[in-house]
Amino acid sequence: MTQKNLIIGIGVLLVLGVAGFIMFMTLRSADSSESGSADFFSTLFPFATSLPGSSSPDSSSGDGPNDLPVATLRQVTNAAVSGGHLTDEGTIVYMERETGHVFTTGLDTNETLRISNTTLPGIERMYWGAENRFVFQYLDDALGIQNFTGKISTSSENQSLSATALQSFERVLFTPDGESIVTVSETPSGSRVSLTELESNRSTTLYTSPIRSWIPLASEKSVYILSAPTSDQPGNLYRLEAGDSLVKVIGNIPGLLALPSPSGRYVLYSSGAGGTIDTAVYDTETKENYRLPLKTLASKCAFLPNNEPSVFCGVPAERPLAAYPDLWFLGVMAFNDRAWVMDPVTGTARGVSDLLVESGGLDVYNPSVSADGAHALFMNKNDLSLWSLQLR
Repeated sequence: MTQKNLIIGIGVLLVLGVAGFIMFMTLRSADSSESGSADFFSTLFPFATSLPGSSSPDSSSGDGPNDLPVATLRQVTNAAVSGGHLTDEGTIVYMERETGHVFTTGLDTNETLRISNTTLPGIERMYWGAENRFVFQYLDDALGIQNFTGKISTSSENQSLSATALQSFERVLFTPDGESIVTVSETPSGSRVSLTELESNRSTTLYTSPIRSWIPLASEKSVYILSAPTSDQPGNLYRLEAGDSLVKVIGNIPGLLALPSPSGRYVLYSSGAGGTIDTAVYDTETKENYRLPLKTLASKCAFLPNNEPSVFCGVPAERPLAAYPDLWFLGVMAFNDRAWVMDPVTGTARGVSDLLVESGGLDVYNPSVSADGAHALFMNKNDLSLWSLQLR
């Protein structure tokens, strides 16, 4: 299955509102199929060790000399990644999709260290939580989508990983504290939204619905669910309240994509009505809407920590009339983006990088911003490679 097909599959699921991820290749490890999950995890991520038939951990990815100055726009990986994470200490951690190897590198250095050397294809999505905790998913031939939480132990020189199986779910999101996950699981009657504390593996049902296609979102204080975005139907964003009830935050917007700010006061959202894109920030306290000076999809943006409601966004250089965000998720169309930092309240925008000129063209996807607001990390949707960008 090619990367393009994977992306197209994801778009189909989102547009049609069918729950689940199909961005997974089949795990073809003989050890995992013969020995079961216990043996599978005994060979998963042998940190700082060498295994028979595997190479020693590398100090370099081989992408280039380590002593060269770090570029303002840096291609962190040539290969596709399952996920990337910016730590509070200014470190990038990511998993290579093809091999399952985990790497770490600094924002201010070209040196890359491989901290796992077991080849494990099949882990197609990895979600990062607290500094040493993550959730990953892979597709088993017989069992379907399998979900696990992993934790890296740093109490000794030889780092190790413990892993625990999680309940079945299709979509997952870490809460901002990195200690819990919000999941959406399909049920015979619809779907169930749950909150799971990873330390205790205790799960609480937050909401049940006859709709299967909810997308979980979260701020520091609240959990939200978003209807599957499509230009053909009005979308809604709800905040979950105690007692299995919903409070509409914004709604009746075709092609709605939304992103709550960390504090929860602001919601960045985009619409796809009339074949065009519109982007705004909604202030939940004052009930005011602030249009962004430049138009883009909310999935291409991330809030700047400690500087709300300012956002970093990849902004398409051209936006032809089309069904947004449907065709973008389907992979029928791709964007050549420029990178901007925008303040919706003042209506100002600062250009950071013309990504087309500096890289030949990037379609910003799944961005995040470092805790100090100095760097952005994002994937190129075209090939799922990982990039970092200095914002100031």
